[in-house]
Amino acid sequence: MQVEAIYHQGQIRFKRPLRFKYDDFSITVILPEEAIAVYDEITELPATVSDAAHSMLDRIKNILGEHFHHRPEASIQQDREALFEALEEKYLR
Repeated sequence: MQVEAIYHQGQIRFKRPLRFKYDDFSITVILPEEAIAVYDEITELPATVSDAAHSMLDRIKNILGEHFHHRPEASIQQDREALFEALEEKYLR
């Protein structure tokens, strides 16, 4: 089924009220290309933010000295497990 909607400040509003049979389901949204900002530029940090992050990392490396070790990127699940292990160690042992 195709319905019309209006996007306004982060919300999509249907032009007419609809009731859905299900709480969750997939949809496909077709957007006019002229309404989209260049998304490749959105995902990149501004140079000032990137420079600040590198500067902060350099300061942390200096503080930690020989104790600093580069950690390979972790998945969200691995981060969650590490958090739970740290909390368990702090509060349950």
